[in-house]
Amino acid sequence: MQTQPQRTRQCRGFLLGAAWRDHDLVFPTSIATPINPNNLVRDYNRLVERAGVPRIRIHDQRHTHASLMLQMGTERRHQSGE
Repeated sequence: MQTQPQRTRQCRGFLLGAAWRDHDLVFPTSIATPINPNNLVRDYNRLVERAGVPRIRIHDQRHTHASLMLQMGTERRHQSGE
């Protein structure tokens, strides 16, 4: 059975035809290609400003996520995907 994201990717591929390039990415563009790093940083900074939260480097997001999971009592093996 397919998950919702898998069905969504399949539908987009069908609708976009030859423009669709599935690279099996977690965060692709709307046509499944890799995100341009400059666009990612621009969009991230815009969202941070809009949300009114402190800006931290995108790479540090993973450490923040792990710390928050520990505070919530999540087991380490779930954090690392084991």
